[in-house]
Amino acid sequence: TPAVGTQNFALSDIWFLDLVSYMWTPVKATLPKGIFFHSGAVGGDNCLYTFGGSTYNTQGSVDRLNVLYKVNIFVPPLVELAWKVFHQNFKHIPRLTMVNLGVPIYLVHRV
Repeated sequence: TPAVGTQNFALSDIWFLDLVSYMWTPVKATLPKGIFFHSGAVGGDNCLYTFGGSTYNTQGSVDRLNVLYKVNIFVPPLVELAWKVFHQNFKHIPRLTMVNLGVPIYLVHRV
C-alpha cells in the first residue's frame, strides 16, 4: 500500500539512448499503456518489442502482464511500407512474376 500522499504510476513514454554521446532523447511514439519491469528489444524493422512487465490497475494494485507490444519507433522507409502492403495482399504471386512487375530483386528474395 502506498504511503499517504504518494501515488503509484507507470509510464508509457519511450526514450532512445545514443551510444556515442550517451544522451537520452524522447521518441514520439508511446506504449499503449504504462508498464514497468518489462523486457524490450528493438528489431531490424525499427520497431520496439516489449513483453511482460507490470502495470497498476484502477484500484492501485499491481497486475502482471503477459502481453507483447510492437511499436514503430521510427517511420520506416516508403519502400518498406510499400513492400509490406504488397506482400500481404499478393503473397501468392510467383517470384518471377514479381520480378517482371518490377519488384526489386532484394525484396523478391525475402519471399
